[in-house]
Amino acid sequence: GAPSPREAWSAPAQPPRTTPRIASHRAPPQPPAGQPHRPHSPHPAQQQQQQQQLGHALATIQHLEAQLAEARGEKSEIWARARSDAQAMATVARSIEGNQGALSRAVETLEAQLSASKQDAARVWEQMRADKRVFERMARELERQVKELER
Repeated sequence: GAPSPREAWSAPAQPPRTTPRIASHRAPPQPPAGQPHRPHSPHPAQQQQQQQQLGHALATIQHLEAQLAEARGEKSEIWARARSDAQAMATVARSIEGNQGALSRAVETLEAQLSASKQDAARVWEQMRADKRVFERMARELERQVKELER
């Protein structure tokens, strides 16, 4: 199957080396013909130094593996937080869109009510002006009648 995301982030495996590494440009001495090859045993101090170097290299590898595992964990955490934040933002955006629709309908309703109220107020004012004219006419008529009665 396909590699998991964790495997995809790990370093690719290196193919095994087919040619030996050459330490110097000279070839190592060959044993004389007919004699069996005996591996050279290093001096004890040299052997101890090699073991220390190997131990240090292994400790470094373990340290780097621990850092890699920690970095992968942090990356997973960051991705999870980013997904969670994106979902929250999408929810807020949907809520805002819904609220905008509701607010738009409320504003339309309030504008219609305001317009109707203004029309009602205009009618009331016009009626009051008409009533005032009638009352003023009646007051003049009453004054005229009072003056006639006084004569």
